[in-house]
Amino acid sequence: MVLKLSRSLVPTHAVPLLVTVDIANGPWSAGIDRSVPVNVVKNINIYQSKPRPPLFSYGLPAYSAHSVEIENIDLSEKKVNGHRVTHSNIEMLMAEAVIEQLKKEAGAYRPE
Repeated sequence: MVLKLSRSLVPTHAVPLLVTVDIANGPWSAGIDRSVPVNVVKNINIYQSKPRPPLFSYGLPAYSAHSVEIENIDLSEKKVNGHRVTHSNIEMLMAEAVIEQLKKEAGAYRPE
């Protein structure tokens, strides 16, 4: 949804930071458009690429044909807080880290 929203803002609004977490759609995950639009300055894309039952959802790297800074973080086969990262729990496991990153980045864009 955030990718769709940022695309709808082109070219009138810049998006300083777009954080995406496990852009997936069940067994159809490979068909998702993970391209980041030109109005995004930076994208942090956190995902896991291992489809597992019952949903068989998985994320993949984001990409852009423009000069967008993209940081793809693959958490496949990783543990966060003692839990193996899956499609079912990646959002819960990453929520606090994403919020902290957003707070940090927001400070960089505040006018003086």
